[in-house]
Amino acid sequence: SDLCLKTKAQSNEEGQRISLDDIVDAVRQGNESLSQDDIHAIITPCYTSLLSIAKKLMRFETVRRINSEATKATEEILSGAIDPSEGLIRIGTSLEDMNTRITDNRDYKPFVDKFRDIAGAALNPEAPLADVIPSPWRQLNRYLKDGGIGSGQLVTIAARTSVGKTVMATNWAAHAARLGKKVMYVSLEVDETDIIKRMVSYTNDIFLSDLSPTRAANNNFVQTKINTALEEISNWNVVIEDEPGLTLDKIAAKAYTKKKTDGLDVLFVDYLGLIAISGRSFKVMARRLGIPVVILAQVNRERRGDEDPMPHLSDIKDAGDIANDSDVAIILHRDLHDDSIEKKMTVLLEKNRGGQTGKYMSFPIE
Repeated sequence: SDLCLKTKAQSNEEGQRISLDDIVDAVRQGNESLSQDDIHAIITPCYTSLLSIAKKLMRFETVRRINSEATKATEEILSGAIDPSEGLIRIGTSLEDMNTRITDNRDYKPFVDKFRDIAGAALNPEAPLADVIPSPWRQLNRYLKDGGIGSGQLVTIAARTSVGKTVMATNWAAHAARLGKKVMYVSLEVDETDIIKRMVSYTNDIFLSDLSPTRAANNNFVQTKINTALEEISNWNVVIEDEPGLTLDKIAAKAYTKKKTDGLDVLFVDYLGLIAISGRSFKVMARRLGIPVVILAQVNRERRGDEDPMPHLSDIKDAGDIANDSDVAIILHRDLHDDSIEKKMTVLLEKNRGGQTGKYMSFPIE
């Protein structure tokens, strides 16, 4: 039993799971019998691994059975022993039987127990708040579920050309970084240097033009702001990918690697029109990564005649996929001929799963 406890202690110190060999060796040691606490201490750390292996073996066996049934039915159809329709029915029946065997309803937690967990968190004043990425704009956060965007959500920001999609995305990314979130920004149109300038200038009240070469060389005020910015962003965890022609597979690989090696809280992709895929692929990515994914989309159609100048999801290319798969859809509009000093953006929260929709807001996005 001493060896069992020692093995457990070593495993905890090294951050490793105890293997089956460790269990066997511990059982064989000495004449002392293992106490219940010893057995529990050994079995518990490796239970998850054993369960994972069992699930993999079950999947392998299921695939083997499917192949076997399909091969058998195909051979009988080709030999004339059964007609094609009968063979297909047999395969379908076999698949249903396998599904019944591998689906165990006893693993399902009762509905009332699930709601009891939800209610307990709602009634507990000390329960942890939902882990979301709030936007920099309070007006918008008021309507977003839990005050921000959360795990597995697909968020679409759409607008016509030169309206401010990238500005809104970089501002949101900078705000997230400022809050200590780990951010990845994929830019397929704007280079890394420009994205960095936008993010830093927004959070530190610096004009973009002041970050051009030599512009701040003789301006003490701007120099002070830049030095302050360097301190401000020293702890930011932001990765910017601006490789031309990035495919969805490459974006996914980079995001998964960042998530596994260093952590990742939110992914921005600028923009959808430069990737030959649908919104569905990004929704799947968001669910698998367990983070919100924000995609920018181009509204290609200009206003016609006296129709509503505000664009909608239906105006976006491949809008069907985006409209169906987005949890949150934010539409931007502003009058490009507006010469006022404080230009404001009209923001429409056209889709907001779990919250209010159809909300119009107006605030500066610079």
